[in-house]
Amino acid sequence: MTVFRDVAAILFDSGDTLVRPIGGEWLPGPIFRRIVAEAGVDADWTQLARGHEAGTLQLLANHLLTSEDEEIERYAAYCAALLDALGLGNAGLDAHEIARQIVTTIGIEPFPDARPALERLKSLNLALGVISNGWPSLDRQLQAVDLRHYFDLLIVSAHVGSRKPETRIFHYALEQLGMDAGNVLLVDDAPENIVAAHALGMQGVVVARTGAPPDDLPWVRSLADLAVLPIP
Repeated sequence: MTVFRDVAAILFDSGDTLVRPIGGEWLPGPIFRRIVAEAGVDADWTQLARGHEAGTLQLLANHLLTSEDEEIERYAAYCAALLDALGLGNAGLDAHEIARQIVTTIGIEPFPDARPALERLKSLNLALGVISNGWPSLDRQLQAVDLRHYFDLLIVSAHVGSRKPETRIFHYALEQLGMDAGNVLLVDDAPENIVAAHALGMQGVVVARTGAPPDDLPWVRSLADLAVLPIP
């Protein structure tokens, strides 16, 4: 087990690290599928991957959003691209309404190990934060699942206009913390984000809940296995 030493702050990824999507799928997700099913229309689901790719380009275009209203508009563009690919562009489905439901519905749940780990780490008087490739609604979503109060800092890529593993969002996080990079630990399920953090002098660990773990990076299977020693 790797023990991370001289840690003053821990930055957690959110999706697939602290929380998972209800229903097991981030996008298009259960709300999109339910609305299509309730409409009683025939969708060409073989084109789902193509539609998701086209919609994601719309979703991530100009990744700088300040409000949930802007987030809904961006998700509406995603839903419209997906409906077109599925052959439902003229089926009378309202992409904007689907997007509103996706954004406003609480669609996440914490992993069982999240709260116990956060309680334990908070007791060490560490600064805890979230750094997520996410959207303005993440703050409300984390509040709804009773995780937000653990965090002194919430950095959402849409507010910064930069996504992990880009260096700008990490620089922004370090500026907000006001700490040396070497005293900050990143906990993330994406190895490329840990590599980017290491390049800036941060400590980092991959949360590899399933599948083969990385062979060249520190990793844990569960947040319960995260061993941290604060600065003496």
